[in-house]
Formats: sequence, C-alpha cells, structure tokens
Amino acid sequence: MEYEQDLISLIKETPELTSLLEIISTFKLSNWALCAGTIRNLIWSQLSYRPYSAIKNNIDILYSNSSESYEHLLTTRALITQKYPNYLWNLQNTALTSTNGREPHGKDLLTAISTIPENCSAVGVYLENNKLQIIAPYGLKDLFKFEVHPSPLFMADPKKLQFYRRRMLRKNWPALWPEVLIFDD
Repeated sequence: MEYEQDLISLIKETPELTSLLEIISTFKLSNWALCAGTIRNLIWSQLSYRPYSAIKNNIDILYSNSSESYEHLLTTRALITQKYPNYLWNLQNTALTSTNGREPHGKDLLTAISTIPENCSAVGVYLENNKLQIIAPYGLKDLFKFEVHPSPLFMADPKKLQFYRRRMLRKNWPALWPEVLIFDD
C-alpha cells in the first residue's frame, strides 16, 4: 500500500503514539485499532511541521466484540479512563453500534473503519506480535496529500453525503491545517 511505510515510520518516531498503542494492547481488546482522528491529526501535524499532542484530542479506539455486553464496554471505558486520566478516551465496540447511527459500526474492524465518513480518517493501526499493522480500506493517499473526500458509503447516499458536508463545516480542519483541501464529491 502506498504510504504504508511512511505511516509506520511516523508512528515509530512519535513516542506518545507508540506508548498509546502499548497501553491499548494491555487491555486485551479483541480486533482493535487506534484510528480516525488520532492517526489523521498525527500525520497532518507531522507533515505541516506543527507540534502534535494526543492529549489535546480524543484517542479514537475501535474494536469489535459481538459477545461483549454494553455494561462491559462501560466498565472497560471507566478502567482505561481511571488508569490513564491524561487522555480523552473514545473507546467504541463497533459490534454494539447500531447501523442506523452515524458512528462507525460493523461486526469486524475493517467494516467499521469503512463506515468512517471521510477517506483520510478511515485508517487504523494496531499492534500484532509487537509489529505495527495498518487498516486503510481506502488507502493512505488522501491522508498524506491533505485531501478530504467522502468515503464511498457517504458518496452513495444523499443523506450521508449531507451529514459529511455538515461535518466538514463543523470540523473546519483548514483553520488548523491550511494545507487541507475539502472535497464533497
């Protein structure tokens, strides 16, 4: 995959991210990835020579465990928040998320990441046998080119495309990263 080695190198050069990956792996979540804004913000900050800090934003973690109860998810969220209170943890079991919701959903991690509204955010990384692995169903080109395009799921549905457009206005990423180009088709 194009840019895969660049992403791996940037993560390895960012002690805060490698530490987060190690922390998450201690919670023994099934089928998990650090993803979305956490990865996007790291790459855009590095490429634009701006300081990066995971403490400023949500730590987006998706995992998929259909046998887990909602109560167990809440307990895990509370434990990770209590043990590592410096971070804003956004932990989500996508197997429990309704397909009617706007959040990522799916019975497996690839499906869930594929439901993220924009291609540049549909990226996840995880550790497998202490080796970085990447999930990027739409590739990494948009992420590394500062381009924001709606993912195919959002392009195919007029209501989802409207949600994407409102999301882009609300996020206002060009205010922080003037290099970013937003597309809506």
